[in-house]
Amino acid sequence: MDALLRSYQQWLEKALRHLEWSQRKLAGRIPRVAEMDDETLEAWEGFVSRFARASDLFLQKYLRGRVLRDDPAFRGSVRDLLNTAVKAGYIDAVEPWLQIRELRNLAVHEYGEESTDAALQEMVRLTPLLIDTRRLFDDALD
Repeated sequence: MDALLRSYQQWLEKALRHLEWSQRKLAGRIPRVAEMDDETLEAWEGFVSRFARASDLFLQKYLRGRVLRDDPAFRGSVRDLLNTAVKAGYIDAVEPWLQIRELRNLAVHEYGEESTDAALQEMVRLTPLLIDTRRLFDDALD
Protein backbone atom coordinates (compact mmCIF):
# COMPACT_ATOMS: atom_id res chain seq x y z
CA MET A 1 0.00 0.00 0.00
CA ASP A 2 2.85 2.41 0.76
CA ALA A 3 4.22 2.07 -2.78
CA LEU A 4 0.80 2.86 -4.20
CA LEU A 5 0.41 5.84 -1.87
CA ARG A 6 3.84 7.10 -2.94
CA SER A 7 2.67 6.95 -6.57
CA TYR A 8 -0.53 8.82 -5.73
CA GLN A 9 1.49 11.38 -3.81
CA GLN A 10 3.77 11.97 -6.81
CA TRP A 11 0.82 12.33 -9.17
CA LEU A 12 -0.92 14.68 -6.78
CA GLU A 13 2.21 16.79 -6.28
CA LYS A 14 2.50 17.23 -10.04
CA ALA A 15 -1.19 18.14 -10.33
CA LEU A 16 -0.86 20.65 -7.48
CA ARG A 17 2.15 22.31 -9.15
CA HIS A 18 0.11 22.72 -12.35
CA LEU A 19 -2.86 24.06 -10.39
CA GLU A 20 -0.60 26.58 -8.63
CA TRP A 21 0.73 27.70 -12.00
CA SER A 22 -2.79 28.35 -13.26
CA GLN A 23 -3.68 30.06 -10.00
CA ARG A 24 -0.73 32.46 -10.32
CA LYS A 25 -1.56 33.14 -13.98
CA LEU A 26 -5.11 34.17 -13.06
CA ALA A 27 -4.32 35.93 -9.77
CA GLY A 28 -6.45 39.01 -9.25
CA ARG A 29 -8.77 38.31 -12.18
CA ILE A 30 -12.48 38.08 -11.53
CA PRO A 31 -14.09 35.45 -13.74
CA ARG A 32 -16.74 36.88 -16.02
CA VAL A 33 -17.28 34.39 -18.81
CA ALA A 34 -19.34 36.79 -20.94
CA GLU A 35 -16.41 39.23 -21.07
CA MET A 36 -13.62 36.73 -21.77
CA ASP A 37 -11.67 36.67 -24.98
CA ASP A 38 -10.44 33.33 -26.31
CA GLU A 39 -7.07 33.55 -24.57
CA THR A 40 -8.59 34.35 -21.17
CA LEU A 41 -11.23 31.65 -21.59
CA GLU A 42 -8.49 29.15 -22.37
CA ALA A 43 -6.61 30.14 -19.20
CA TRP A 44 -9.73 29.65 -17.08
CA GLU A 45 -10.48 26.33 -18.77
CA GLY A 46 -6.95 25.20 -17.90
CA PHE A 47 -7.49 26.25 -14.30
CA VAL A 48 -10.79 24.35 -14.11
CA SER A 49 -9.22 21.24 -15.60
CA ARG A 50 -6.32 21.39 -13.16
CA PHE A 51 -8.65 22.01 -10.22
CA ALA A 52 -10.74 18.98 -11.20
CA ARG A 53 -7.71 16.76 -11.69
CA ALA A 54 -6.08 17.73 -8.40
CA SER A 55 -9.33 17.28 -6.49
CA ASP A 56 -9.91 13.86 -8.07
CA LEU A 57 -6.39 12.72 -7.29
CA PHE A 58 -6.64 13.92 -3.71
CA LEU A 59 -10.10 12.59 -2.90
CA GLN A 60 -10.39 9.44 -4.97
CA LYS A 61 -6.79 8.25 -4.94
CA TYR A 62 -4.64 9.76 -2.22
CA LEU A 63 -7.14 10.32 0.59
CA ARG A 64 -9.00 7.09 -0.13
CA GLY A 65 -5.63 5.29 -0.14
CA ARG A 66 -4.73 6.76 3.24
CA VAL A 67 -8.09 5.70 4.69
CA LEU A 68 -7.77 2.22 3.17
CA ARG A 69 -4.30 1.86 4.63
CA ASP A 70 -5.81 2.54 8.06
CA ASP A 71 -8.89 0.39 7.44
CA PRO A 72 -8.56 -2.06 4.52
CA ALA A 73 -12.27 -2.94 4.80
CA PHE A 74 -13.47 0.66 4.22
CA ARG A 75 -16.14 0.81 1.49
CA GLY A 76 -17.91 4.13 2.04
CA SER A 77 -19.27 6.97 -0.05
CA VAL A 78 -17.40 10.23 -0.57
CA ARG A 79 -19.15 11.64 2.51
CA ASP A 80 -18.14 8.56 4.51
CA LEU A 81 -14.59 8.95 3.26
CA LEU A 82 -14.51 12.59 4.33
CA ASN A 83 -15.99 11.83 7.75
CA THR A 84 -13.38 9.12 8.28
CA ALA A 85 -10.63 11.47 7.09
CA VAL A 86 -11.73 14.12 9.61
CA LYS A 87 -11.66 11.56 12.42
CA ALA A 88 -8.16 10.49 11.35
CA GLY A 89 -7.00 14.12 11.26
CA TYR A 90 -6.23 14.14 7.53
CA ILE A 91 -8.63 17.01 6.84
CA ASP A 92 -10.24 19.54 9.17
CA ALA A 93 -13.83 19.58 7.91
CA VAL A 94 -16.15 17.74 5.55
CA GLU A 95 -18.10 20.62 4.01
CA PRO A 96 -15.33 22.37 2.02
CA TRP A 97 -14.38 19.03 0.45
CA LEU A 98 -17.96 18.33 -0.50
CA GLN A 99 -17.98 21.76 -2.17
CA ILE A 100 -14.76 20.94 -3.99
CA ARG A 101 -16.27 17.66 -5.17
CA GLU A 102 -19.45 19.41 -6.33
CA LEU A 103 -17.43 22.03 -8.21
CA ARG A 104 -15.43 19.31 -9.87
CA ASN A 105 -18.67 17.69 -10.98
CA LEU A 106 -20.05 21.02 -12.24
CA ALA A 107 -16.91 21.49 -14.32
CA VAL A 108 -17.94 18.69 -16.65
CA HIS A 109 -21.36 20.22 -17.41
CA GLU A 110 -22.32 23.38 -19.21
CA TYR A 111 -24.32 25.95 -17.28
CA GLY A 112 -25.32 29.55 -17.78
CA GLU A 113 -22.66 32.22 -17.53
CA GLU A 114 -23.90 33.43 -14.15
CA SER A 115 -23.56 30.03 -12.49
CA THR A 116 -20.23 29.46 -14.26
CA ASP A 117 -18.87 32.73 -12.90
CA ALA A 118 -19.94 31.78 -9.37
CA ALA A 119 -18.44 28.30 -9.71
CA LEU A 120 -15.14 29.76 -10.91
CA GLN A 121 -15.08 32.15 -7.97
CA GLU A 122 -15.64 29.24 -5.58
CA MET A 123 -12.85 27.25 -7.23
CA VAL A 124 -10.51 30.20 -6.77
CA ARG A 125 -11.56 30.50 -3.13
CA LEU A 126 -11.07 26.79 -2.41
CA THR A 127 -7.83 26.28 -4.34
CA PRO A 128 -5.60 27.14 -1.35
CA LEU A 129 -7.28 24.36 0.66
CA LEU A 130 -6.56 21.90 -2.12
CA ILE A 131 -2.96 23.04 -2.43
CA ASP A 132 -2.50 22.74 1.33
CA THR A 133 -3.02 18.97 1.08
CA ARG A 134 0.76 18.78 0.70
CA ARG A 135 0.97 19.01 4.48
CA LEU A 136 -0.12 15.37 4.56
CA PHE A 137 2.84 14.23 2.47
CA ASP A 138 5.50 14.48 5.16
CA ASP A 139 3.95 11.92 7.50
CA ALA A 140 2.02 9.83 5.02
CA LEU A 141 4.44 7.00 4.61
CA ASP A 142 6.13 6.71 7.99
